[in-house]
Amino acid sequence: MTLEEKLQNLEIGLARVKRLNQLLLTLMISVSVVLAVIMTSGVAESKKIIEANQFNLVDANRTTRASLAVDADGTKLTLFNGKGKPRVILDTTKDGSSLSFSDENEKLSAILDTTIDGPSLGLYENGKIRTSLDLTKDGPSLAMFDNGGKSRASFGMLQDVTALDFSSENGKTRASMRTSKDLSFFELFDKEGKPRAHLGLSEKDEPSLILLDENGKSRVGLSSAQEGPALDLSDENGKARASMRTSKDLSLFELLDREGKLRASLGLSEKDEPSLILLDENTKLRASLFLSGDWPWLKLYDENGKSRAGLSSAQEGPALDLSDENGKVRASMRTSTGLSFFELFDKQGKPRTSLGLSEKDEPSLILLDENAKLRASMFLSENWPWLKLYDENGKTRIGISFLKKGPGLDLFDENGNKIWQTPY
Repeated sequence: MTLEEKLQNLEIGLARVKRLNQLLLTLMISVSVVLAVIMTSGVAESKKIIEANQFNLVDANRTTRASLAVDADGTKLTLFNGKGKPRVILDTTKDGSSLSFSDENEKLSAILDTTIDGPSLGLYENGKIRTSLDLTKDGPSLAMFDNGGKSRASFGMLQDVTALDFSSENGKTRASMRTSKDLSFFELFDKEGKPRAHLGLSEKDEPSLILLDENGKSRVGLSSAQEGPALDLSDENGKARASMRTSKDLSLFELLDREGKLRASLGLSEKDEPSLILLDENTKLRASLFLSGDWPWLKLYDENGKSRAGLSSAQEGPALDLSDENGKVRASMRTSTGLSFFELFDKQGKPRTSLGLSEKDEPSLILLDENAKLRASMFLSENWPWLKLYDENGKTRIGISFLKKGPGLDLFDENGNKIWQTPY
């Protein structure tokens, strides 16, 4: 081996030793660093725990891609995109926890939140809330929002009530639906958020429709109860002014005054007999027009509701009756195919006088006593006048006539036997 070969081998050996020394130095430094970290952390090596307030994960470009941090408010885990902008945040505090997602412009897209009130989910567009789903102790609810963040629709279940609401761009409720164990209804609202229409179903499953004015006063009510359908019309003060009802037994249309008192009623009875009644301000009956057995009647009443005048047209003919304050007939007029007459009655309702026209068109006037016994009569018979007087038993005692043969006078005893007459 020449001297040059020996020197070359020696240089190769020295290079290997140098590289080995560098590797040993590096290993010693690494072990020293690990030991220093373990010693400064104050944690036993057997537990393999590393304590810190924040951990960051970076990519090859030294851009933070994930961060786990803890402070006095709570713990937060943040995930970043390649540009270092946060996209996902998991946060927990003493008040609750949340998981949020952001778009590439760092605007919130979605958030799942849990608080003491309950969990909620929010969906966003360009950082503005568009949909939220919440669950509280009262029940779940779903809300939808427009581009301006105004709630436009909501659906929820609060205790035993299910609700659906629709709102305008001004946040005013325009439509609402509610349902529960006892009732269900649908409402429409005007631009000011005032209720204007109500369609409902009662606890007895009876439907109703209510229309309201701009002041919230009920003006129209349509319902269908067990006894039958009804329509009510009210004034600006909410007082019912007109009402229509029908049932199995009757149908009627009513008019009411400004105080809500009944003043007129047009009806149809269970026998399909029509009637019209008028009442005063004290709701006392003052007039009635009706059919009874297909025959018309008109009655007028005083302030106490007593019938004072009655006009009728029955099968036997038309009639007019006038009564006093006690409801006793005091005067009566009748006419038929056979006769016509006018009667006067006393306070007891007993007939006392009658002026009539027979079926032969012969007039007559009769007077009766308090026992309704005939006491006097004046009449025409075949165009000849007669005047008769009767005793308390209704027996003719005196007869005065003017006949063709001349005037005459007849006297009778208590048995009705003629005892004297004017000689001719």
